[in-house]
Amino acid sequence: MGKREYNDARKAANKRYIDEKTDLIKANLPRGYKEKVNKIAEKTGTSKAQAIKNSIDTLYNALFDE
Repeated sequence: MGKREYNDARKAANKRYIDEKTDLIKANLPRGYKEKVNKIAEKTGTSKAQAIKNSIDTLYNALFDE
């Protein structure tokens, strides 16, 4: 299978997916937290976004799941 061309239709489809299926969260944290997230992601073999998501899920489940 050949390489897909990244054209205007693909860009529009990607934007539509992001707009419909994801939330954007921005946080201003004390210095050093960026490196902590990087280390967690590296140690667990995940992306930084997945490392943050896993942390949120773990805390949420501890607090709200019975």
